[in-house]
Amino acid sequence: MPSLQPSDLFAMVPSVSLNSPGPSMRSDVMIDASNIAFDSFVHPLESFSSPLAHPPGTPSSGTPCVSDLKAHCENTRPLELIRYDASEPMVIYDTMGCYITKHGKPSHDSNFIRWEIKANSFLHRTPHVLLFSSEFIEARDMRSGRLDQVIEGMDIRLLYTPSSRAVPPLVAWRGEKNDEDGLSERILELIDTTELMPATPASGSFAPPDIWDGMSGIYESSRTNGITK
Repeated sequence: MPSLQPSDLFAMVPSVSLNSPGPSMRSDVMIDASNIAFDSFVHPLESFSSPLAHPPGTPSSGTPCVSDLKAHCENTRPLELIRYDASEPMVIYDTMGCYITKHGKPSHDSNFIRWEIKANSFLHRTPHVLLFSSEFIEARDMRSGRLDQVIEGMDIRLLYTPSSRAVPPLVAWRGEKNDEDGLSERILELIDTTELMPATPASGSFAPPDIWDGMSGIYESSRTNGITK
């Protein structure tokens, strides 16, 4: 996989360390996909092929942007719907995200956001959505689609997504220990950080802190043959 770089000048790429991003609030902002006919709702977006699904002034299935969106949706795996605003959910796929109306029609001129990674899970905390793969965590601004942060690790797994924003989510990834006693695993709390700008601009460049930061590991466990010690 090619080296990932932020697509925005304000993004930061943390080193492979204890620092990690993380957010979450599924119970408050998520739309329960189990209560939706998800495949027919937005995958593969059957409304694109119906002439009655496109009122005057909206893109039809014959326009290049709609055809492109439909083709991408048909070749991806849907993960969940999250609430972008009161009327527009955002559909999270493993390789992209797009916006739809509450009736399941494409919005935002049928534009979509292509992820840098292939996500197997995600977290949502306004204004960001964080996408997780085994090696990277990608932080995206939901409104602009801007890539704000990429965090690198190994064997990354999302462990816990609390219902309250006051409780940090937990993420695990490979620890430093790897010997005859087993392979260690790091458990991290993911916290969002706030940029502190100087009251008086100082000379030289000012590097903003990471959007998401990780506290020191809560604990490190050692695994041998799948058994945690």
